Amino acid sequence: MEKEKPKHRIGWLAIIVLLLVSGIADLTTLIPLVGDFVGPVFWICMSWYLWKTKHGLINWKNLVPELISLVAELIQIVQEFPTIIGATIVIIVISRLEDKTGIKLTPPSKIKPLNQGGVRKPSQMQ
Repeated sequence: MEKEKPKHRIGWLAIIVLLLVSGIADLTTLIPLVGDFVGPVFWICMSWYLWKTKHGLINWKNLVPELISLVAELIQIVQEFPTIIGATIVIIVISRLEDKTGIKLTPPSKIKPLNQGGVRKPSQMQ
């Protein structure tokens, strides 16, 4: 039997583009006052991209690196560090690990559907 290759939600071309764009965003944050706008715009666009690639819109494993990077970009001295590219790499690595192993890092939902046994028949009125 052939072993199926896992289908990655973020392909190699997308990884290269994401790293290039995040690198450019990090370089533009070196310009005073520009970094205050570039970081939020980058993360809004990145969140939209992750949502389109079935990562979820508000997902803790994507949201935590984004928020850490976003807050770090607002602090003047910390803004000099490559936080955008670092957070992007963390998100890519987590996504690839999930796709490769099939193990999701988010806990399963504890909400159970009300009707687990099938479709309920309508009540008869007489």
